[in-house]
Amino acid sequence: RSDGPAVVFEAYAEFKKIHVAPDALTLDILANACTLTGLSSRAYEYLEEGVKANVQFDERLCTAFLRVANAALVSVADKKAQDSPEYKIALLLEHGVWEVVRTRGIKMGHDLYNVLLSLHGRMGHMDRVQEIVTMMNEAGVKPNIRTYTSLIGALGYASLMQEVYEVYTRVRDGPLRSHMDDVFVRQVMRTLQGGGRQDLAQMVAQTTRQDAETAVAAAAAATARASRDATPDPQPTPKEEEHTKQKPRKEYRPDYSGRSTNAFETYKHILDKLDTPSPA
Repeated sequence: RSDGPAVVFEAYAEFKKIHVAPDALTLDILANACTLTGLSSRAYEYLEEGVKANVQFDERLCTAFLRVANAALVSVADKKAQDSPEYKIALLLEHGVWEVVRTRGIKMGHDLYNVLLSLHGRMGHMDRVQEIVTMMNEAGVKPNIRTYTSLIGALGYASLMQEVYEVYTRVRDGPLRSHMDDVFVRQVMRTLQGGGRQDLAQMVAQTTRQDAETAVAAAAAATARASRDATPDPQPTPKEEEHTKQKPRKEYRPDYSGRSTNAFETYKHILDKLDTPSPA
């Protein structure tokens, strides 16, 4: 519903009037409503109220508040405009979430790392992006396909188009190749086209088309193979069985009738050898 976020804000205001403290679920709903409306300043107020109420924060809730800042920056024409209100609120939200993570000892996973990469990329903090990648490596959190999607977006905001293509190539040639999806490919294409590198975008489109054709051919071959393996061999009809049934072979014995005894005696030893089986 289009009026859903407004109803959420009104309901929370009524809770506050009767002194009902928010919990983690309440804050998660409020953060999502702020993401839909772009009200990042209100999200920061909710974050502070949650900290004061000693709400049990986790990675999911921290990620929800950072997504508010990320979504708010999308509406800014110049993503690096540090004078915009959205930029300043994004800094406050990022700092507030980091304080929660640090003081509450929250274990960071892919969701939180990925949204941080995207957020700092939009803010033009490439040094911070590199720090986050280093933090992931030190924490033993291996990048997933969403990590590379966020990283490509960050590189795009810094106009590092050649690096965008190199990251795409690394993913395509690495163990995450099977995890490449439309979201990842669209991010690569959109970033390269927006950065004026139509040549690189065409190369990505060509390799994507080749990969799709190869995947379709492999799937068709696998389906045919599975169908062939699952189909039993056709059984012969009774008429075919009768036709192919082997008849007993008649043992060959030479007929020496009518031949002279002397001729028979002359060649008998040769015939005996022919009748004798060869040694194994």
